[in-house]
Amino acid sequence: MTLPQKDGSILILETDTDILDAYPNARWRILEEVDEEPIYLNCNYIPLKNQPHIAKVKRWYLEMKSKKKINEASSNEGAGQKQCYRDTRVSVSTRVRRGKTQL
Repeated sequence: MTLPQKDGSILILETDTDILDAYPNARWRILEEVDEEPIYLNCNYIPLKNQPHIAKVKRWYLEMKSKKKINEASSNEGAGQKQCYRDTRVSVSTRVRRGKTQL
């Protein structure tokens, strides 16, 4: 399995319905060792402007930009980028019963 990366950070597809209800444009979360202040990205890999830890998001963004990992085109939110939409399909959940994973 290959995990997606953006600007040197490993990304996780956000599937928490509480997060998706609170932040409908959230598609990705940056994988961190300690996940107390998550950074959410939209489907174009741009940090959400309305997330709770915006100061941390700005620090991350400036650090990536200073390392030239973020190009200027990606910082122009919405310019020539695909439209994000919320997938309303039912997701598959897994259950663990007696040591076996069931779909």
